Amino acid sequence: MPQRRKPSMHHIPAYEDAGLFKNTVSPIDVELVPQMQRNARQDLVVRGFLQDRSIDVVFAGRRAKQVAPLETHLSAMVAHARRWAQGQGLGKSVDVESLRLPLRIEGAFRPKFSRDVSGWETRAYQIMVSRWTMIDAVGNITVFGTQPVISAAKTPR
Repeated sequence: MPQRRKPSMHHIPAYEDAGLFKNTVSPIDVELVPQMQRNARQDLVVRGFLQDRSIDVVFAGRRAKQVAPLETHLSAMVAHARRWAQGQGLGKSVDVESLRLPLRIEGAFRPKFSRDVSGWETRAYQIMVSRWTMIDAVGNITVFGTQPVISAAKTPR
């Protein structure tokens, strides 16, 4: 399938945000699990839990460049749990799903469609993140990301 998307370097913030945040942006409390991956556009996709339901949390576009502290924190959680398990004589096996980082984000839900093995399309949801708040080891609160740039044509009247 041909790639019809513009390269990300040609995106202005309003164009990028119009594609990412098609629904209302609202505050959401989510627990992130240290299971991360990058997609083809180098967006960070982290598995999270929203009221005990698994959901993909996506840090996309220009916000994906600001997730280094979050990635480091999630990786450190796994390393700390492995050291603790090894010290307890449990080996290096760690239940990653039990490691959760509570996070307050501002984002929008977006449907994601995929085909299952029988050919039926199934719908799941992702959270597209615009801003997120982290508390560091010292207790300082830091806000990352930016508010979405919404054009005048998209604002409700």
